[in-house]
Amino acid sequence: MRMSQLFGKTLRKVEARGSEGMVLLVRAGFLRREPHAWLPLGARMLQKCRELWDACLSQSAQQMMVRPRPKEAVEKAVMNIAGKEIASYRDLPAFLEVETRPGSKTLFHLEEDTTAILCFGFHSDPEEMEDYITEAVKGVSRFLEACGLEAPAPQESDGWDWIIPLEGGPSRLVRCPECGYEAPVRWAKIRKEPLPPEEPRPIEEVATPGCTTIEAVANFVGVPKNKTAKAVFYSDENGQVVFVVIRGDLDVNETRLACALGWVPLKPATEAELFMAGIVAGYASPVGMSGRGLRAIVADDSLLTGANFVAGANKEGYHLLNVNYPRDFKADAEADIALARPGDPCPRCGAPLEGGCGIVIASLRRARPNLTYNTPEKTRAPICVSVLALYPEHLAEAVAQLHHDERGLMWPRALAPYQVHLIGLGEEGLRAAEELYQKLTARGCEVLFDDRDESPGVKFTDADLIGLPIRAVIGKRSLAQGGVEVKERREKESKITEMDSFIAHIAPGS
Repeated sequence: MRMSQLFGKTLRKVEARGSEGMVLLVRAGFLRREPHAWLPLGARMLQKCRELWDACLSQSAQQMMVRPRPKEAVEKAVMNIAGKEIASYRDLPAFLEVETRPGSKTLFHLEEDTTAILCFGFHSDPEEMEDYITEAVKGVSRFLEACGLEAPAPQESDGWDWIIPLEGGPSRLVRCPECGYEAPVRWAKIRKEPLPPEEPRPIEEVATPGCTTIEAVANFVGVPKNKTAKAVFYSDENGQVVFVVIRGDLDVNETRLACALGWVPLKPATEAELFMAGIVAGYASPVGMSGRGLRAIVADDSLLTGANFVAGANKEGYHLLNVNYPRDFKADAEADIALARPGDPCPRCGAPLEGGCGIVIASLRRARPNLTYNTPEKTRAPICVSVLALYPEHLAEAVAQLHHDERGLMWPRALAPYQVHLIGLGEEGLRAAEELYQKLTARGCEVLFDDRDESPGVKFTDADLIGLPIRAVIGKRSLAQGGVEVKERREKESKITEMDSFIAHIAPGS
């Protein structure tokens, strides 16, 4: 590629928004932010990222293009398709890859608007899935190593997250300063300390006029918030209500809730939806709600940490004392759906969690969709599903952040959009550089040729800013010494190399 024809220019100064790596990507002509667009250098680098990902993961995934209905998430659409196409054990295992774009409705994504490559694995049994996961974890490690990243070991909970802590990074995290636990907020867990043991007592209805919040009812009845059972309501794409019950001192993690229901996209329920379901807002109760046409009743496992909770009576102005789960109501699903917040106990050691920022590069999750297949014994068995995700734009920012110096970027060879930055100086140097450019490209070498009518200082500054692995300069001085001046981006010194030797070394193929 000739720089005289390359779309996108380097910039000397830009507004300092985001991490230093993000700023450098903008300055070097890889990225523009308003509107958000990857320019040709950036798009080529991201393509290298995708190819490296497939090579390191030994992916045999077949690519799909999915266009879900407006209210449907990509994951749900893929599961629906798989449920129709996978009929028997002969169809398993199966691997499907989908690339989601910013703006796509997804459940698996991080909280920010970013691109993801999702690989769905459909397995015949848990053992087969765990074998795949073991190899996938090794593959991600190979990928990160090839990208020059020394990310911390993946944090395992319901899956894995490969995280690089970074001040000002795009991902919201919680981390433990004591034991090192770290996870994205949307997937993090907390320790739920059990309440003092007590014997279950009979349910008792009490008047609680005007007490429509957890704080109000706890103060009125004289109990701490962790002795209340909070009702939270969502609705699915069809308007059916999901009734969530969680300990009053906790909040609901909507991502974990959606996964517990099988990748169901959810939104806060409206007053009209609650009215149609027979729910009295502010005094709602899970007691007696079974069989009322709800999508599901979901109980957080925090309700197992104590007894005799205060809950609504589903009657305006009244609450119930001594509600116990599962004695007094049944749930369609029981799961860990509590949101991790700074100050909550670490799930490993119990120390208070801290908030932070970073970059999540990849994630791996086990999914629980309601999919089955015909076994060799002609019975139905559940399909086990894994979802592996790469966030290419996050990777680019992380590499830019960790691989640069005061002059600019320093791309690892595996991700560099071109391997050689060729610079011709003066008329004689440009003629010789043109000849070298033709020979290198004929051999398949990836070359960015600075053929512009610019000063040596501008060309050298741009080369350092863009950060390709090798800089090759041809001018009067190098030609007088018999060849091309070669400098690796990470090295301080350059050396003169004879032209044919340089070609044989850089592009050994015929």
